[in-house]
Amino acid sequence: MTEFARQKTTLFLDGLLPLRQLSCMLSAITLTAIIWSSELGSYYLIGRAVWVDMSLSGALLFLVVVNFASLVPLTTGGIGTIEATAPLFLISSGIPSNPALAMVLIQHAGQYVFTTVTGEFFTSLVAFTAYRSPDPKPSPLFAPYHRCPRGSSKKPARTWDSSTPQWD
Repeated sequence: MTEFARQKTTLFLDGLLPLRQLSCMLSAITLTAIIWSSELGSYYLIGRAVWVDMSLSGALLFLVVVNFASLVPLTTGGIGTIEATAPLFLISSGIPSNPALAMVLIQHAGQYVFTTVTGEFFTSLVAFTAYRSPDPKPSPLFAPYHRCPRGSSKKPARTWDSSTPQWD
């Protein structure tokens, strides 16, 4: 295994450490279900806005296809990959071609704008505060070891040691 692969694997596994506690795992599963449900609801509403016969199963297919198509990073922001793939699946499931393309374009434009604006906000917030500090500490927003929900007595497995620039 190369050093690069070893480092990336270690970072991935370190990110899973907080999930060893049941309360953290349940919180992660609950938040994931809420996020996916809200995304499914938004896809259903987008579908209903352009096609009156949109069903919940059509919205679920829309959700799955768009998310899997976005896993193939051919271009910045997945532009083109989603627009080429998702309408084909939606049309094959019985959604007319014009509403299928409109649904995909509206969804992707909204997702792209939302993630770009939100990402720029947090990036500028963290970047500007980190560079002002003579002794930079990891941002609490993006620290690799998140705290468990309130009421948990467990502390993060690792703490910041100011004498070295890494986690101990």
